[in-house]
Amino acid sequence: MARHFVRLKLRLIRNGLRLGSAQVVGLVLSLCVALPLAGLGFTLLAVVPRAEPDARLPVAVLSFTAVFVGWLLAPLLAFGTDDTLDPARLALLPLTRRQLMTGLLAASTIGVVPLAILVALSGAVVGFSPPGPGAVVVVAAVVVELLLCVTASRALVTSLSGFLRSRRARDISVVVSVTLVLVFNLAVQVSGRVLGAADRAAVDQLAKVLGWLPPGLVARAAVDAGDGHLLTALGELGLGAAAVVVLLMVWAAALDRLSTTAESATTTTRAPGLFSGILRFLPRTRSGAVAAKDLRYAWRDPRRRAGLISVAPVAFLPLASILFSDGGAGPVLVLAALTSAGLVVIQSLNHLGMDGPPYWVNVAAGEDLRADLGGKTLATVLLGTPLCTGVALMIAALTGGWAYVPLVVVLAVGLLLLGTGVSNVVSVLAPQPVPEGTNPWASGNTGQGCATGLITLLGMGVMAVLCVPVVIAVVGALAVWRPGLVAVSLVTVAYGYVLWRAGLAMAARRAEGRLPELLEAISPKRAG
Repeated sequence: MARHFVRLKLRLIRNGLRLGSAQVVGLVLSLCVALPLAGLGFTLLAVVPRAEPDARLPVAVLSFTAVFVGWLLAPLLAFGTDDTLDPARLALLPLTRRQLMTGLLAASTIGVVPLAILVALSGAVVGFSPPGPGAVVVVAAVVVELLLCVTASRALVTSLSGFLRSRRARDISVVVSVTLVLVFNLAVQVSGRVLGAADRAAVDQLAKVLGWLPPGLVARAAVDAGDGHLLTALGELGLGAAAVVVLLMVWAAALDRLSTTAESATTTTRAPGLFSGILRFLPRTRSGAVAAKDLRYAWRDPRRRAGLISVAPVAFLPLASILFSDGGAGPVLVLAALTSAGLVVIQSLNHLGMDGPPYWVNVAAGEDLRADLGGKTLATVLLGTPLCTGVALMIAALTGGWAYVPLVVVLAVGLLLLGTGVSNVVSVLAPQPVPEGTNPWASGNTGQGCATGLITLLGMGVMAVLCVPVVIAVVGALAVWRPGLVAVSLVTVAYGYVLWRAGLAMAARRAEGRLPELLEAISPKRAG
């Protein structure tokens, strides 16, 4: 049965690569990231124990524990994007519990990430194996570590599968996965400084504490086997194997509960009105209705929500190295929060494609693309301005540049108007179909070829060119007379409004009498 699951997993990977070039590029990028990390882990476990014998225990325990935690958390974050992680999809197959568990265990070892982790852990065989029977114990420790990671991950995912299928869990996974990118970058920036200041005794004490956890026991078994303490190593390895058995029992119980218990029915509640809550201030016009709908879907649609949540951390990410540098950062750095406006506008380069087939309601209500794009512009400004303000406040809290926050707010409005003027034209010239589904990171094969991608890049280039006068004016005001930034910000709003009106008129003329063709262009059937 394990052979069939492995073949099925390989077939799924192969068929996924046939969907389009995006999947191939994703695989190549994942290999470019995973393999260097695997090589780094292999070198750490293979070289450091030989070169620094005193560091053998901390390196082994911390490495094995990090692999265990990473393997445990990764499926939780990828649950909404990888359907093969959901055990409920296999519950109705005529398989015994043992066959199902064996097959899932084998399939869990197939993929880029498991391969990279296996390569990294193989360094322990080189770094800790002594001549003689101790080498067998070290190899067994690597195998037990892999089983520990797989069984713990599968047990946790199966136990939480009902919750992970919920919308709330998908929201949490998007927030956590995007936030982890920022946390990882910050950790890289400060890790060298922290490790340099850390006391070696504190690191050794942490390794001793973690050494009593299952992955730490397995790591200690490899270290003791390398030092010739075979009986102690066998005892620690036996405790690690016992943890695997306990996790298998927990997993089996979770599978039984999943296959014999019906999920609780969801209760229906009365849906709020379109203009209810904080959206009451919007005008009761077609543009106001489009803006209200886009603002609500910005959080309800997983695809839009993923893009929205990613804006603030990604905008703050390039600033981390400056903010945590030894020299600190000046108050003027608050103006860098305006990069969030650019990221928000990039999300709006496919206005109509994100709507998809439901846009036929707008067409049936009467062709008024000006009002529709006006409402989408209003929604973009209402989303982008608070995000820019939030990033500016974060940077101001670190640099003391509170006086620049109001300028960021006004400049953000002008830049958002400028950008949406361009995005309105691009959305009509090159509407891109977006696949439907709950996967927040789905892109699919748009089937539009290189032409659409080039038009989109051209739109981004036009935005950059149109922003040049604003950049020159801001830099000039900073260099000559900083109070002049107030006038620059006000002029930027007027400049952005003029360009937005021009883009709106151009898009309306281009789409006049062509809305049925635009509906066909954004059909998800073309997303492959």
